[in-house]
Amino acid sequence: MKIWKQQLAIWLAYSISLYSFFEYLTDTITAIVHVASFVGTQLIAYYSNTRIVLPHFFEQKRFGLYVLLNMILLIFGSIVTSISEQFTPEALTNINGDSALIHYESPFALEPLIAHAMPSFIAIFIAFVIFQHRKKAIRDQRDLALIKAEKNFLVQQLNPHFLFNTLNNIYSLTSSNNPKGAAAVMTLSKLLDYSLYGTKKEFVPIAKEIQAIENFINLFKLKDDSIQRIYLEVTKVDRNFSVAPLLMLPIVENALKHGDLEQTSTGYVAITITSDEKHLYFTCENSYALPKKVDQTGGIGIKNIQRRLAIIYPGKHAFKITSASNKFSVSLTIDTYGA
Repeated sequence: MKIWKQQLAIWLAYSISLYSFFEYLTDTITAIVHVASFVGTQLIAYYSNTRIVLPHFFEQKRFGLYVLLNMILLIFGSIVTSISEQFTPEALTNINGDSALIHYESPFALEPLIAHAMPSFIAIFIAFVIFQHRKKAIRDQRDLALIKAEKNFLVQQLNPHFLFNTLNNIYSLTSSNNPKGAAAVMTLSKLLDYSLYGTKKEFVPIAKEIQAIENFINLFKLKDDSIQRIYLEVTKVDRNFSVAPLLMLPIVENALKHGDLEQTSTGYVAITITSDEKHLYFTCENSYALPKKVDQTGGIGIKNIQRRLAIIYPGKHAFKITSASNKFSVSLTIDTYGA
């Protein structure tokens, strides 16, 4: 259904409801007069705001003119409503019912002016709320489009250097007929399948993200047989639960890339994934040697994750980064039932 048809249906339903209310309290003619004045002034106030006042004055920060124009709309609506009431049967009949004298009440009196301005005020308020809601929706759509573009960019940034090293390691294994070579090729294939195709979906089973983390770790260990201090603990997690893809994997990649796992005998990376009845918990901690080196790709990855969380899990997540005592830690909590 087109927007104008939806709006027409809403205004008709509103007018019928308003007429039923007034007709129940008064008489048919009075109800018609009230509905005509109320809805007429509200239509003018609402569409003047949505088409002219809000986009051309409020949005352009011309607040003085915005207030002035709405004051004019309120006064106009009050006068029209006040004058229309003088033509109801009650107003046209004198106290004794002997003549049709008009009991005129000045529309410029303060109390009736305020009371009769309420229909227009309500329309202006609703127009403002809807305008702000539409602005937020448009802004969120732009952010989501940018996030999707940045997510694709992030995938591309994650893969090339890692792929180059992994392929070299696999080549070394296969050239020496090491049986680990075939397994490494299969692991790389699964990781690529998830990175290229799994991330096209808005949500994936958490089992796929965990499997991708496990595959990434296994391929990373191909660099050096001495790399053993990578700990992944997964406990009490419903693996069928859906989560946005590539939220945890980039954090693990950053930990492996920026930590001192390969430089020191005490370097480590510890990853835990667990859950309770309401929340999913993820933590990734790594040691590092000072001075800590962080490149722009890592920064983009973290910012991308934070922005995606804000849009996909608004008010239903907690993301925290701490760095102290040569330890870098990232924790993520997601409300699994509210998401």
